[in-house]
Amino acid sequence: MVLHKSDWKSGAPKGRSQGILDRLAGAWLLVLGLLVFFSTIYGVVHYFSPLPYSDQWIGSIGFLQQLADGNTAAWWVPHMEHRIVLARVFFWLDANWFGGRNVFLFVAAVLLQSLTAMVFITQAAQGRRRGSIFLIAGLCLVLLFSWIQYENFTWGFQSQFIAVYLFALMASAVFSRGINDGRPRMPALYWSIVPAVLATVSMGNGLLVFPLLVFQSLLLRRPLKELAVPLIAGAVVGLVYFTGFTKPDIGLPSVPLADALWLVPHFFLSFMGSATYFLIQDFTVSALFGLFSLVAMLAMTFSLYRHRKVTPYRSFLIAGYAFIAIAALAAATGRYPLGLGQAVVSRYGTPMLISWACLFLLAYDVAVKAALRRAVVLVAVGLATWVATYQHNVNNDAPELFRRDLAVLSIKAGIDRPDLTSAVFFADQRNYLMEQARFAAEINFGPYGSGWLHDAGVVKFDPARVDPAMCTGSYDMLRRLPEGMDAAGWVVLKRPTADRVLILLVDGANATVGYGVSGAIRDDVNAYSGVGRYRGWMGLIKAGASPAKAYAYDQGKFCELPRGPGVSLD
Repeated sequence: MVLHKSDWKSGAPKGRSQGILDRLAGAWLLVLGLLVFFSTIYGVVHYFSPLPYSDQWIGSIGFLQQLADGNTAAWWVPHMEHRIVLARVFFWLDANWFGGRNVFLFVAAVLLQSLTAMVFITQAAQGRRRGSIFLIAGLCLVLLFSWIQYENFTWGFQSQFIAVYLFALMASAVFSRGINDGRPRMPALYWSIVPAVLATVSMGNGLLVFPLLVFQSLLLRRPLKELAVPLIAGAVVGLVYFTGFTKPDIGLPSVPLADALWLVPHFFLSFMGSATYFLIQDFTVSALFGLFSLVAMLAMTFSLYRHRKVTPYRSFLIAGYAFIAIAALAAATGRYPLGLGQAVVSRYGTPMLISWACLFLLAYDVAVKAALRRAVVLVAVGLATWVATYQHNVNNDAPELFRRDLAVLSIKAGIDRPDLTSAVFFADQRNYLMEQARFAAEINFGPYGSGWLHDAGVVKFDPARVDPAMCTGSYDMLRRLPEGMDAAGWVVLKRPTADRVLILLVDGANATVGYGVSGAIRDDVNAYSGVGRYRGWMGLIKAGASPAKAYAYDQGKFCELPRGPGVSLD
């Protein structure tokens, strides 16, 4: 879509009326945006787990262990190719001020993305030439809080992934201040370096913010002397960043050149259209959407620049899109050996959806002809509505969270189950996981400090403290597997509690030989008694043991779970 000079309208809009289509679209998108926002909040709560997961064992607990050993350089040590200083601040705050249970990290992720939405909305309110602010706000809410990017909202490690794009956009927004309203330019130039630095200490691609500011200055045809600020600041920050930096070898597979020449552009375009993969599950469709997005932005940017119609607001949108496109290209050149599946992972949904916001807000701002404007509004409404259909997934079951419970339970109880621990950390680095889990237990980190995980492996069965009235449930199943022995059943405490229930398995001599935890889905139990779907429990038993009985443990007391016919001790 190439726009011509006749498509633009000079000067500010003469009135606030945006026409019936804009008003209806604005009302619909605002309602839709609020539904997406609140359903995503529900999803964050629904998928909440206080346990560390994957890179958190390195970036959070491993980081805390290094600090405990007196290694203050741990703040600056790269994690993969990134210096995640800001995220480590969040990890430290979570551990030392907020109990280390991920609550602060999940809230921080939502707040950071809320700030991203506010940057878009305030920039539009100040700089748009026409259009409904309700339509703009609604579109931003739909895209920025879509559940497609659930990984960034439900994994405590991902705050830096949201932060880097927030600060990149903030730097661009601050950089353009004073161009049209007569304020001095130099303070804006200097202040834009602050979010640029924050982006850099969020993730490595934050370094791209400095050339992004140079690009924005060229878009706005600013005096060349203004380029000195981002150029000098970027050079200094880059020098500091790469001093002592060693790029890690992440063990990527070798790919023939012919395959790489196909994979890199396909990866890049699939990244730029990755949201559609979650809706259609087709790499080709994702790549086509990415191609359309890129071509449309390039065409509008070229036309605006040619006709000298790049306003500060438009430069903000163009620069924001450019930052994401460059980040996508960097991901493509670095991750393509892992295959196209890595181009459409949930965490990449955040930058991709931000790029769509930049694209459609720019098209909405510049379209003047009635037919073109209607097309932009209808496409934006259709796309946002389509994206919003993914929200039904916020209520999906999350069996992976219970598997993580079993994984950390096996470590805490001293029951060797490598088949389970791979659910929380890389299988080839299991020894590191065991070391970090021991450290977390020693310092009573977060979930290790109280509740079922704290008691696992510590509490031993005492027949003198049995209280039959404390619970209802059963001990339904015992099976021997190549990996070990499992037990299962269901349990409901008489007192209301939102926490998991610890289960102890004992042999005929009342010796504790295994531990379990509640939280497994038992639809059959819920259908029969209406006690809820997550009342099942699973237990892990030490090798060679024969668990005769199962007991629920709560507040220092034990409650026997009657053994069913599915339990054979032979």
